[in-house]
Amino acid sequence: MIRKDVPKPAAPVVQRKKGDVYQDGINLIRDRSGETYQDGIHLIHESAESATTASAPSPTAATTAAAASSPPKEAATATFNFKETEPNTSTFSSRFMHFTRVTYTPLWFVPVEEIQEGVETVRKYKELAAKAANGDIQVTAEERAKILRGVELMYSSTNDTGEIIARPFRMCGYVPMNIPILCGILLAPPTMKWTAFFQWVNQSYNASMNYGNKNSTCEYTNTDLLKGYVAAASSSVAVALTLRALTSGVTKTATGKKLLLLNAIIGGVAGGAASGLNAYLMR
Repeated sequence: MIRKDVPKPAAPVVQRKKGDVYQDGINLIRDRSGETYQDGIHLIHESAESATTASAPSPTAATTAAAASSPPKEAATATFNFKETEPNTSTFSSRFMHFTRVTYTPLWFVPVEEIQEGVETVRKYKELAAKAANGDIQVTAEERAKILRGVELMYSSTNDTGEIIARPFRMCGYVPMNIPILCGILLAPPTMKWTAFFQWVNQSYNASMNYGNKNSTCEYTNTDLLKGYVAAASSSVAVALTLRALTSGVTKTATGKKLLLLNAIIGGVAGGAASGLNAYLMR
């Protein structure tokens, strides 16, 4: 009796999808064709264009899980003290640079929500600094940037308690609000009425700015501030009208640059006199 060998069953045919990664026993192969392949022991028949062989083994599930569970690296921190944010008023140039930053016009357009967020950030870290030795706290570079941004917004848009000032009277609104006032002083007809009106508008705005940005520890009462306002406004109007009367003979025929120069001189002298009197009475 002749024994016949039992035929070996053929390897199963597997439909591979485009982009599948599978193992042929030796190499890792990525299928890009979507065709049908015959699984063998060590070889999968495919064209060179339809597959690529990766020499490195695929990462195991354990390796992937370990990488995912590993804790993130902590950001580097540095010492910060709120004394760094206090303006330097020891020299004229330092005071000038401080007020240049405080009156920076783009800050006038910052949304109220961002200002409130900045105020809360500063308060949060000031509380931490109050509990720390010498006020030194450890912050990351990102936290430091948020603190400095909050301080910048507080100097330009809030009073010293963090209360947001009405937009026209914020320090960062000083320049855009004064442009129309200055145009009125320089370009208005050289009459007594217009001269008095724009001097009053100018001093009223200055008084509102001073009131909105006053220090919370200021000992002056509202009555004191009112006296200062009345003194500044009346002196400004009086000086301007006096100069207008003295130069009336010239301004009647003045036009163009000559009239502009006369208006600038009258407005400048009147405003200077009002500021000087206000400083004398209030300080």
